[in-house]
Amino acid sequence: MKNKKIALLTLLTFFGITILIIPQAKALHLTYEQRTNPSNPFLFSVDMIYVTSDGDLRTNVGQYYYHQVFLEANKYYLFYDPVGYMTMEGERLWIHSAISTLIDYYYEYVSESGVLGYILYINPSETGLYNITIRSDFGGVRGFSGIGVLEIPIVPLDTEMSSDYWDFYRDSIMAGIIELDSQVKYQTGHDGQHHGYLGMGTIYYANINLLSSAGCTKLDRSYDIMDYDALDIITTNDLGQGAGKYIFYSLSYGFFSLMEAEPSPTVSGNVPLIRTIIIIGAVIGVCIVILVFAYKRYKRNE
Repeated sequence: MKNKKIALLTLLTFFGITILIIPQAKALHLTYEQRTNPSNPFLFSVDMIYVTSDGDLRTNVGQYYYHQVFLEANKYYLFYDPVGYMTMEGERLWIHSAISTLIDYYYEYVSESGVLGYILYINPSETGLYNITIRSDFGGVRGFSGIGVLEIPIVPLDTEMSSDYWDFYRDSIMAGIIELDSQVKYQTGHDGQHHGYLGMGTIYYANINLLSSAGCTKLDRSYDIMDYDALDIITTNDLGQGAGKYIFYSLSYGFFSLMEAEPSPTVSGNVPLIRTIIIIGAVIGVCIVILVFAYKRYKRNE
């Protein structure tokens, strides 16, 4: 009986730790409402994906649509609108703190139509309500894959991130932040097993410090591509953007993870010297065998 209790406690502890360290899918689908009155904005809840009841979005030329969301300082978010407002020519987006346009002001303008996805990276400097205002220059009905604000998970090494983290209505993305050290070598994989990710959804990456300092907030495939397989050694020097927190993302279905690289087997010490000693030892050994054989033959002939 005691052994059964110990086994049960061990199993519960394992599942508890697993839940803590492995990202879980958590986005819900709620109904999206278009609000055109700035004093009555549509309220986003973080990690919710909002869709229309029939899957279509109806807009008017020159119409403004108002939203608000509560964001926490120094966390990382995505404004998600893959097939909706921001995929048509002339659409415009403003995001800033509700108390002042001087706090975290983002302004984006889509100059070309036919954009496949629109994901905006947000890193608030202050905690509070943020206004999200969209102006549509397109009038009519379009397909709609949802809209929302998603918190980007901080992913530890040896943990696989995937597009399953959010329960998407239709068009999925993958995003996660991993902190990389300049003195460590990495390989793709998790749980001690190397995995290549070539051939899946293209993985992009960017050091978030560089994103913030350059004012580059739109994740639109314009950053570097992660095209390593399981056998490649990855360092922050290879990535070319230094140590720090990196966002790895794919604007389509995908999986990705990094783990510390297993050290290559090496022989300690001076390898050429060791090789020379081995060769000399082998020669001496052969000479000793020959001398012993000759001595025994000599003794038999006496």
